[in-house]
Amino acid sequence: MGKQRTITLTGRRPVTIDEDEWPIIAKVSDDNWTGSEDPALHNQAAQQGQLDEYTLRVRQHADGRTIVYGTYTEGWHSDHDGLSRAGELLSAGDTIEDALKRVGETLGVPEQLIADAIADLPAERL
Repeated sequence: MGKQRTITLTGRRPVTIDEDEWPIIAKVSDDNWTGSEDPALHNQAAQQGQLDEYTLRVRQHADGRTIVYGTYTEGWHSDHDGLSRAGELLSAGDTIEDALKRVGETLGVPEQLIADAIADLPAERL
């Protein structure tokens, strides 16, 4: 048995998974840094807790079950209006793209992060 992870879901109790059985198929993260391009200043702001940081992840079991989840960590003086953790265990008929939109909106992450997460999904073969 591999490493266990507990994932917070929206509107239902958390789930615990074995990470080896639920690999990540899409993952994005970003923050609200608007300063200069200097990586040292960005790192300093991040280490001092001045940035809002957010992630979206998609994990999929070999049997097709899918979990979409994310986090929003508030920095100093944040005007964030959303949850700090959200997620969904997809039901039959749900698309990953729609779940990413719902989870992202629940968290209050920028639309670009949602678009980046959708773009990070495995390509659809036509």
